[in-house]
Amino acid sequence: MFYKRIPLILAVLSLIPAAVALAHDQTSQVVVTEKDSLMSQSISVFSLPQNDTAYVSVIKPPLSRKIRSGFVTLASGVAGEEHSTEAYEELLVVLDGKAVLHSGDIDKEVTVGQVAYVPPHTTHYMKSTGTTTLKYLYIVTKTE
Repeated sequence: MFYKRIPLILAVLSLIPAAVALAHDQTSQVVVTEKDSLMSQSISVFSLPQNDTAYVSVIKPPLSRKIRSGFVTLASGVAGEEHSTEAYEELLVVLDGKAVLHSGDIDKEVTVGQVAYVPPHTTHYMKSTGTTTLKYLYIVTKTE
């Protein structure tokens, strides 16, 4: 029985070099995918403001894929606007000063060198509680 299949096996084996050549030709074509286009995007560096400004956008689409970021300064005793993260999760990175992060009946103190995480669909705001101006960076990304 095996001897009857030898011609078929030889025919299939003879097709392998042609299949390999065809596969090589197809894989050698450049196909740009979304991942490739993002990977070919250059690294960016942004300067944060050196003066006290209430809010400055740092990065958002189309410069990034999903991340949005901003730089906020609040004078001592001043609170930011209460808002919801909606479908975003948020990191608050305190660069200078001291604050209390309010969310419902929860208050968390945050200070220089600390990062606060705010989950999606959370109403919150920051209040500057130190003697110096609060400066923080927020970074949000969509979760849904």
